[in-house]
Amino acid sequence: MPDRSDQPVQIALKIVRAELCRGDRKYGALRGDRRGCGQHRQKIEAYIRHEALEAIRSELYAIGLPSMSVSDVLGAGRQAGIVEHYRGASEVLHLRPKLRLDLVVSDEDVERAIQVILTHARSGEIGDGKVFVWDLERAVRIRTGELDGDAL
Repeated sequence: MPDRSDQPVQIALKIVRAELCRGDRKYGALRGDRRGCGQHRQKIEAYIRHEALEAIRSELYAIGLPSMSVSDVLGAGRQAGIVEHYRGASEVLHLRPKLRLDLVVSDEDVERAIQVILTHARSGEIGDGKVFVWDLERAVRIRTGELDGDAL
């Protein structure tokens, strides 16, 4: 006989999800699972080389994804430090300069955006960068107080 001890919990979760899909803000802390509730958004964070930025930016703009934030960052990954020589002195640089791109896109645009980044950032050498994607739980436009999809 199947164990039904978790059945009340599963029913309660379904009720909460249904209320979230209707826009009920009462259960705001549980808002992570919004799939199937209209337009879901994801955040893409990409670490790339400086020379790849303009090609990525222009193609994202061309496919209708113009909004992004760009930050200068320093980081270390699998790429070990490199030795630089300047006026007879050697210096090991352990942190490499990169750019961080932050984009917020709808579920249906995630794969297109990632493909654009990979196409222009991949040189085949160590240090090309990384792309991370995660669910965006909530967004609020500060000026107007608009929430979620309306805020973007």
